Amino acid sequence: MTRPLAPRARQRIGAVITRRPELAAAVVLTLLGAVVAIVWVLRFRRGAVVDRDEAAYLGAVWYDTTGLERSGLGGLWQAWTMHADFAPLVPLSAMPFQLILGRHLFAAYAALDAWYGVLVFSTAFIARRLVAARWAALAVVVVGCLPGVVDETRTFHFALAAAALLTATTAALLASRRLVSTRWALA
Repeated sequence: MTRPLAPRARQRIGAVITRRPELAAAVVLTLLGAVVAIVWVLRFRRGAVVDRDEAAYLGAVWYDTTGLERSGLGGLWQAWTMHADFAPLVPLSAMPFQLILGRHLFAAYAALDAWYGVLVFSTAFIARRLVAARWAALAVVVVGCLPGVVDETRTFHFALAAAALLTATTAALLASRRLVSTRWALA
Protein backbone atom coordinates (compact mmCIF):
# COMPACT_ATOMS: atom_id res chain seq x y z
CA MET A 1 0.00 0.00 0.00
CA THR A 2 1.39 3.38 -0.93
CA ARG A 3 1.31 6.35 1.36
CA PRO A 4 -0.09 9.60 0.03
CA LEU A 5 2.29 12.52 -0.32
CA ALA A 6 2.80 14.56 2.80
CA PRO A 7 1.08 17.95 2.78
CA ARG A 8 4.44 19.73 2.65
CA ALA A 9 5.51 17.76 -0.42
CA ARG A 10 2.19 18.51 -2.13
CA GLN A 11 2.67 22.20 -1.42
CA ARG A 12 6.17 22.15 -2.92
CA ILE A 13 5.02 20.36 -6.04
CA GLY A 14 2.07 22.74 -6.37
CA ALA A 15 4.39 25.73 -5.96
CA VAL A 16 6.72 24.48 -8.70
CA ILE A 17 3.81 23.87 -11.05
CA THR A 18 2.39 27.32 -10.31
CA ARG A 19 5.67 29.23 -10.58
CA ARG A 20 7.42 27.23 -13.33
CA PRO A 21 4.78 25.44 -15.43
CA GLU A 22 7.25 25.10 -18.31
CA LEU A 23 9.59 23.02 -16.13
CA ALA A 24 6.70 20.91 -14.87
CA ALA A 25 5.60 20.36 -18.47
CA ALA A 26 9.16 19.46 -19.48
CA VAL A 27 9.53 16.93 -16.66
CA VAL A 28 6.16 15.31 -17.33
CA LEU A 29 6.68 15.25 -21.08
CA THR A 30 10.20 13.83 -20.82
CA LEU A 31 9.13 11.05 -18.46
CA LEU A 32 5.98 10.30 -20.41
CA GLY A 33 7.85 10.41 -23.71
CA ALA A 34 10.51 8.03 -22.39
CA VAL A 35 7.94 5.55 -21.12
CA VAL A 36 5.94 5.64 -24.35
CA ALA A 37 9.07 5.31 -26.48
CA ILE A 38 10.38 2.40 -24.41
CA VAL A 39 7.05 0.57 -24.55
CA TRP A 40 6.76 1.26 -28.27
CA VAL A 41 10.28 0.01 -29.00
CA LEU A 42 9.82 -3.11 -26.90
CA ARG A 43 6.44 -3.85 -28.43
CA PHE A 44 6.90 -2.97 -32.09
CA ARG A 45 10.65 -2.98 -32.77
CA ARG A 46 11.70 -6.15 -30.93
CA GLY A 47 12.89 -8.59 -33.56
CA ALA A 48 12.01 -6.18 -36.35
CA VAL A 49 14.31 -5.36 -39.21
CA VAL A 50 16.07 -2.01 -38.95
CA ASP A 51 16.61 0.21 -41.96
CA ARG A 52 19.98 0.70 -43.61
CA ASP A 53 20.90 3.90 -41.74
CA GLU A 54 19.91 2.45 -38.39
CA ALA A 55 21.95 -0.66 -39.10
CA ALA A 56 25.04 1.45 -39.78
CA TYR A 57 24.53 3.53 -36.62
CA LEU A 58 23.85 0.47 -34.46
CA GLY A 59 26.92 -1.24 -35.89
CA ALA A 60 28.94 1.83 -34.91
CA VAL A 61 27.53 1.68 -31.37
CA TRP A 62 28.55 -1.94 -30.99
CA TYR A 63 31.93 -1.28 -32.60
CA ASP A 64 32.57 1.63 -30.18
CA THR A 65 31.47 -0.46 -27.21
CA THR A 66 33.71 -3.34 -28.24
CA GLY A 67 36.64 -0.97 -28.70
CA LEU A 68 36.17 0.42 -25.19
CA GLU A 69 35.69 -2.97 -23.57
CA ARG A 70 38.69 -4.60 -25.24
CA SER A 71 41.23 -1.78 -25.44
CA GLY A 72 40.04 0.98 -23.12
CA LEU A 73 39.89 4.63 -24.17
CA GLY A 74 42.49 4.09 -26.91
CA GLY A 75 40.30 1.40 -28.46
CA LEU A 76 37.25 3.65 -28.19
CA TRP A 77 39.14 6.49 -29.87
CA GLN A 78 40.29 4.21 -32.67
CA ALA A 79 36.78 2.82 -33.18
CA TRP A 80 35.20 6.28 -33.06
CA THR A 81 37.58 7.82 -35.58
CA MET A 82 36.81 5.02 -38.07
CA HIS A 83 33.28 6.40 -38.67
CA ALA A 84 34.02 8.41 -41.78
CA ASP A 85 30.71 8.19 -43.61
CA PHE A 86 28.19 9.36 -41.00
CA ALA A 87 27.75 11.44 -37.86
CA PRO A 88 29.35 9.63 -34.90
CA LEU A 89 27.64 11.57 -32.05
CA VAL A 90 24.53 9.40 -31.73
CA PRO A 91 26.46 6.11 -31.64
CA LEU A 92 28.90 7.58 -29.13
CA SER A 93 26.08 8.84 -26.91
CA ALA A 94 24.38 5.43 -27.05
CA MET A 95 27.52 3.59 -25.94
CA PRO A 96 27.08 4.21 -22.16
CA PHE A 97 23.55 2.82 -22.39
CA GLN A 98 24.96 -0.26 -24.14
CA LEU A 99 27.48 -0.72 -21.35
CA ILE A 100 24.81 -0.41 -18.64
CA LEU A 101 21.83 -2.15 -20.26
CA GLY A 102 23.60 -4.62 -22.55
CA ARG A 103 23.80 -4.97 -26.31
CA HIS A 104 20.16 -4.61 -27.18
CA LEU A 105 18.28 -2.41 -29.56
CA PHE A 106 16.39 -1.08 -26.55
CA ALA A 107 19.62 0.18 -24.95
CA ALA A 108 20.54 2.15 -28.05
CA TYR A 109 17.11 3.77 -28.17
CA ALA A 110 17.51 4.90 -24.54
CA ALA A 111 20.07 7.45 -25.78
CA LEU A 112 17.39 8.98 -27.98
CA ASP A 113 15.17 9.44 -24.92
CA ALA A 114 18.01 11.38 -23.32
CA TRP A 115 18.29 13.59 -26.43
CA TYR A 116 14.52 14.09 -26.30
CA GLY A 117 14.90 15.36 -22.73
CA VAL A 118 17.64 17.78 -23.81
CA LEU A 119 15.37 19.10 -26.57
CA VAL A 120 12.37 19.56 -24.28
CA PHE A 121 14.28 21.24 -21.44
CA SER A 122 16.18 23.51 -23.84
CA THR A 123 12.87 24.52 -25.38
CA ALA A 124 11.54 25.33 -21.90
CA PHE A 125 14.58 27.48 -21.18
CA ILE A 126 14.32 29.41 -24.44
CA ALA A 127 10.56 29.86 -24.25
CA ARG A 128 10.70 31.12 -20.67
CA ARG A 129 13.14 33.84 -21.69
CA LEU A 130 10.86 34.98 -24.50
CA VAL A 131 7.27 34.58 -23.25
CA ALA A 132 5.20 34.18 -20.08
CA ALA A 133 5.30 30.93 -18.12
CA ARG A 134 2.04 29.48 -19.46
CA TRP A 135 3.05 30.19 -23.05
CA ALA A 136 6.41 28.60 -22.36
CA ALA A 137 4.64 25.49 -21.07
CA LEU A 138 2.59 25.43 -24.28
CA ALA A 139 5.78 25.73 -26.34
CA VAL A 140 7.26 22.75 -24.48
CA VAL A 141 4.16 20.66 -25.15
CA VAL A 142 4.03 21.67 -28.83
CA VAL A 143 7.70 20.89 -29.47
CA GLY A 144 7.62 17.68 -27.44
CA CYS A 145 4.52 16.41 -29.25
CA LEU A 146 5.52 17.27 -32.81
CA PRO A 147 5.09 14.15 -34.95
CA GLY A 148 8.60 14.44 -36.35
CA VAL A 149 10.11 14.70 -32.88
CA VAL A 150 8.09 11.79 -31.53
CA ASP A 151 8.97 9.68 -34.58
CA GLU A 152 12.69 10.40 -34.17
CA THR A 153 12.61 8.96 -30.62
CA ARG A 154 11.76 5.63 -32.23
CA THR A 155 14.29 5.55 -35.04
CA PHE A 156 18.02 5.47 -34.46
CA HIS A 157 19.04 8.47 -36.55
CA PHE A 158 20.98 11.66 -35.85
CA ALA A 159 18.16 14.20 -36.41
CA LEU A 160 16.89 14.28 -32.82
CA ALA A 161 20.38 14.72 -31.38
CA ALA A 162 21.14 17.47 -33.91
CA ALA A 163 17.90 19.31 -33.08
CA ALA A 164 18.54 18.93 -29.34
CA LEU A 165 22.08 20.29 -29.64
CA LEU A 166 20.96 23.21 -31.80
CA THR A 167 18.25 24.07 -29.28
CA ALA A 168 20.65 23.70 -26.33
CA THR A 169 23.26 25.94 -27.96
CA THR A 170 20.59 28.54 -28.71
CA ALA A 171 19.56 28.39 -25.04
CA ALA A 172 23.19 28.84 -24.00
CA LEU A 173 23.54 31.79 -26.38
CA LEU A 174 20.49 33.44 -24.84
CA ALA A 175 21.80 32.79 -21.32
CA SER A 176 25.21 34.26 -22.16
CA ARG A 177 23.76 37.77 -22.51
CA ARG A 178 25.41 38.49 -25.85
CA LEU A 179 28.38 36.29 -24.96
CA VAL A 180 29.22 38.34 -21.85
CA SER A 181 28.78 35.44 -19.42
CA THR A 182 31.85 33.28 -20.00
CA ARG A 183 30.33 30.13 -18.54
CA TRP A 184 27.36 30.19 -20.91
CA ALA A 185 29.42 31.42 -23.84
CA LEU A 186 31.69 28.39 -23.52
CA ALA A 187 28.72 26.03 -23.26
